[in-house]
Order: sequence, then C-alpha cells, then structure tokens
Amino acid sequence: MNILYVKSNFCLTILIFIISCNLHAQEGTVVINQDKEIEDLLQIKKSMETSLDRYKIQIYSGLS
Repeated sequence: MNILYVKSNFCLTILIFIISCNLHAQEGTVVINQDKEIEDLLQIKKSMETSLDRYKIQIYSGLS
C-alpha cells in the first residue's frame, strides 16, 4: 500500500474521532397530552385479556 494513503487514512480517522468526542446530543423533555378516554380503553382491554369466556379468531394470509 502507498504510505501516503495509510497516513491520510490514519489522520482522517483521528480527526473524526476527535470531532465526535466533542459532539453532544440534544436534551429536552417530552410532554404527552392524551385524552382520558385512552386510559379507560386501556383498562377495558386489560380486563378483556384476563377474561376467558370468549373466543379468539386469528386470520393468516401469506405463504407457508
């Protein structure tokens, strides 16, 4: 291999490493505004999952 090629790759690698050490991710907060009815629906779904007096139908359409 050409020694100039090896030196330039090494310098480029070191430069990228130095630059990436100084990068910082953005910080912030996430606020979720949701309707109260969503919580009610999740509770209903949870109570339905524990109930054993119903049938479940699974439909498959695809290659075997």
